[in-house]
Amino acid sequence: MVGDRLCDVAGRGACVDAQHGLGADLLARLGRGEEAVEAYRTAVALTDNAAERAFLTSRATALATP
Repeated sequence: MVGDRLCDVAGRGACVDAQHGLGADLLARLGRGEEAVEAYRTAVALTDNAAERAFLTSRATALATP
């Protein structure tokens, strides 16, 4: 699969980060906001990339704010 190849190129850590971020986006689109916020927070904790961390944090904050 292409996703597996991207994970191999990027490194498994990057793949895990992306999976949580993608899962969070899917949960948000399904209207499962609380679960999406938790998934975004997990992705934030797993990434070392400051730009990704800022983006994921902003998404979590937007969903958590009523």
